[in-house]
Amino acid sequence: MPLAIARKNDFVVMPADTQLMQPGDEVLFAGTLTARRAQVPLLCNENVRDYVLDGIDRPAGWVWQWWARRRQKPRTDGAA
Repeated sequence: MPLAIARKNDFVVMPADTQLMQPGDEVLFAGTLTARRAQVPLLCNENVRDYVLDGIDRPAGWVWQWWARRRQKPRTDGAA
């Protein structure tokens, strides 16, 4: 549960559920240790963050990025 949001020259206590985050916002949360652990992937992993923000699941590792690029290229060997 967010207790407060600090934004530039603004400080919002107990923000509404509809409050939208903006780049640079700092959020004070209250919750359980389990909730904190559930936040770690979102806070520390760019791929998880991007999926949450835009719904696009980007390949994370080098092999998966290579495979995704390979699949996007049109085939030139005449095979279907």
